[in-house]
Amino acid sequence: MAIIAPRIPVTADPEGSYTRGSQGATLNVASKPIPYTPATADNAIGIISLALTNTTAPAVTTPSGWTLLDTTSQGGTVTGDSVRQYTYWRRLVTGDSDVTFSGITGVRFYVYTVILGADTSASPFGTITSGVQNTATSSLSISGITTGQNNSLVLYIISSELASSSTNFLGTPANSSLVSVREHYETCINTAPGTSRAQASGELVTAGASGTFTATMPGSNVHVWATIEVKGIDAVGGGGRKSLLGVGR
Repeated sequence: MAIIAPRIPVTADPEGSYTRGSQGATLNVASKPIPYTPATADNAIGIISLALTNTTAPAVTTPSGWTLLDTTSQGGTVTGDSVRQYTYWRRLVTGDSDVTFSGITGVRFYVYTVILGADTSASPFGTITSGVQNTATSSLSISGITTGQNNSLVLYIISSELASSSTNFLGTPANSSLVSVREHYETCINTAPGTSRAQASGELVTAGASGTFTATMPGSNVHVWATIEVKGIDAVGGGGRKSLLGVGR
């Protein structure tokens, strides 16, 4: 059976929420329904990316049932603040509970994404890298990763201190090595200290180098990112899956 790349379906668009630091030390993230049934046939995983700005080093507690996938921090060499990005995941089942984070400080922003058709092995992820841009710039350039499986979904998660009134954080992202490169979540908060978030993805048809991801942001600031390879259902573990809609906004 051919491997089919994972998809972020239009009916499960990533959703986000922004709150100021006065909201306290906890953050509740509502559970997201799996858009297709039965859930086990869709091999759905959830990814929550959490960004904190204007804070030091909070002791964020990983929610029960979730696994910390990546954490990346920028020390605030430009503004004296900082931007810290945490990424968590779990396999989703029908009736999942809401998610509560504790130990939160500063301005916080989360994005919750449902991905269907993920590999059924112990971890559906291949190569994961992250990086920091310590010098303020409006140019985003993320070096490629090397994937280990054909038709992997390459997911980019970007967080910045940028405060902007623009509604187009990444402009038109590009990566000539991927197909179906799409930005499926973005926002800019024009209140200092700013918090700008974006997620984008593309499919790498043949395993290997994913190429450089580039974008132009509406202003100059520091930022962090994570690049995550999400592997598709393999020939023995998945048992097939229905055709799904592509990445949507």
